[in-house]
Amino acid sequence: MSALVHMTDEDLKALGMPMGPRKKIRLALESRG
Repeated sequence: MSALVHMTDEDLKALGMPMGPRKKIRLALESRG
């Protein structure tokens, strides 16, 4: 999980992740503080 904090949307996109899950991950990480 700690690696996710450093990943950008572009990084997640490069891993082949669709937009919906990328947005959910980014929102969850932002709400974590």
